[in-house]
Amino acid sequence: TLLLDPLPGTQGFTFLWSTGSSEPALLIDSGGVYALTVSNSICQSTDSIEVLLGSTPEAVVIIGEASLCQGSTAVLNTSAGTGVSVEWTGPSSFSFTGSTLVLQDIQPTQAGSYIATPFNNGCPGPSDTVLLSVGLSPQINLGPDLAVCNGSSVTLDPVEGSSAGLSFSWSTGSTDTSITVSQPGVYTVVVSDGGL
Repeated sequence: TLLLDPLPGTQGFTFLWSTGSSEPALLIDSGGVYALTVSNSICQSTDSIEVLLGSTPEAVVIIGEASLCQGSTAVLNTSAGTGVSVEWTGPSSFSFTGSTLVLQDIQPTQAGSYIATPFNNGCPGPSDTVLLSVGLSPQINLGPDLAVCNGSSVTLDPVEGSSAGLSFSWSTGSTDTSITVSQPGVYTVVVSDGGL
């Protein structure tokens, strides 16, 4: 219930609510538009208010991949019900309203906790949190196209420096950190870091 009480003092005034009540204050238990006319036998004023009564929404659950590679797209959905809005907060004062959060071209600076809170007409419900991690994409470079003489070979090593923690998948089927080739062709490699 909610008490609508428009004036601190009621002496010398008459009240007429849109509900038909002539009481100075109105106790309501349902939403809607409530109008009030107050007069002092000479002048009168009218005002109205829309009251939205909400109920506490059910807890939301965040669904989506929480471990991503730099440059990919994060898509986080919630289980919010009909008529429930979801407000998101995150790192660096991030905020967004909507049941689905999409972060394109995600960067390591966007990693951190994202909180989704459901609201029903201003009434908050239990929130859910996801810890988003963003891995750096390995920096690889096979160099420019090469011309190799008959009987010669060349070693293709895509990573400068340490390749610790990286996994390799070459178009030849090799999983070595580098390969030596003597045949013409196009060679490709996929390098991943920590399974991301």
